[in-house]
Amino acid sequence: MAKTRLTVLSKLLITLSILAGVFFGGRYLLNNTEFGQTIMEKTEEVKAANQPQED
Repeated sequence: MAKTRLTVLSKLLITLSILAGVFFGGRYLLNNTEFGQTIMEKTEEVKAANQPQED
């Protein structure tokens, strides 16, 4: 194999691609799966429990 180095731009593009994959994968997981819906419901319950009661 040839010993070539990646340029700064190619490293940046690879890093951004990985981050975008993680971001959109997590977004898909939360919005389009039963597992994600369960997490969202529990989050809403915790939010409601932590809000101060108004008299």
